[in-house]
Amino acid sequence: MIPVAIRLSGYSGGARSRSRRLLGIWQGICMREYEQAETELIERFRATGSGRWFDALYRRTRRRSFAIALKYLREPARAEDICHDAYLKAYERFDSFRGDDFSAWIGRIVANLALNALRDEHNRQRLLAESTRSENAPGTDVHAGSREELDKALSIIRQLSNEQRRCLLFRQIDGFSYAQIAGLTGFSEDQVRSYIQNARRNFRIAWQAEVAS
Repeated sequence: MIPVAIRLSGYSGGARSRSRRLLGIWQGICMREYEQAETELIERFRATGSGRWFDALYRRTRRRSFAIALKYLREPARAEDICHDAYLKAYERFDSFRGDDFSAWIGRIVANLALNALRDEHNRQRLLAESTRSENAPGTDVHAGSREELDKALSIIRQLSNEQRRCLLFRQIDGFSYAQIAGLTGFSEDQVRSYIQNARRNFRIAWQAEVAS
């Protein structure tokens, strides 16, 4: 059974707020486990497989793990998601853990997942740069153009606001509808439509300035 702390940390919006209150109650009940040494918690979890001991490990290390994820991703919501995935992975693969430094082990898992997310984000942004550049250069193949042109387009994409870039990625690369994007981001459909329109307009203005320079 997945530990309570991990299950409760995986929600967003209002559900996340409610889950945090429940998590606070659970933390109070299990404070004694939290106060025990990390090595003892590791031994107890190995011996019993009880999620209460993993919950205690989670509470001891979650702030450091979040700091690591935030250092890479720069966005608290994304950092929370990475941490949730990291602790779930650690729980499922605890048998492969050797040693007595859980904090270092979970830190490496968090860092690896964050780096993978960054690489994936970079690739998605480059695809978006290629696609958006071709839209603003009629008759140009999506993959045509020099490396310098693509780098300029990518730089413009990265200068968009997080909201504009995120919505445009979902729309143009993933092909999601406005309603689907609204469900994924928590924005209204009107907000999604506005972010996408503004992103395309801002890209077009910046790209025309680059071409003219």
